[in-house]
Amino acid sequence: MFYELYRVAGESGDLDWAERPASGIMTSGVPDRPVPGLWDTACQCCGCQCCGVAGLVELFAGLWAATGRQAY
Repeated sequence: MFYELYRVAGESGDLDWAERPASGIMTSGVPDRPVPGLWDTACQCCGCQCCGVAGLVELFAGLWAATGRQAY
C-alpha cells in the first residue's frame, strides 16, 4: 500500500514506510535464522503473502525492482 502511495504521489515518506518491514526482517536474521511462525514453504498457497520464505522473496524482489537497492 505504501509503495503504491509513493508511486502515485512521489512522496519519499511513503517509500520509507514501505521499506520499514524489510528493515525489520533483515535485522531479525530471517530467513537464515528460523523463528516460530515463519513457514518453511516455497510457494504461496493463496497469494496472501503469509507463506514464509515465498512471501519474503516477493517482498524483497519487489523492493529491489522498485528501488534498485543492493540490500534487497
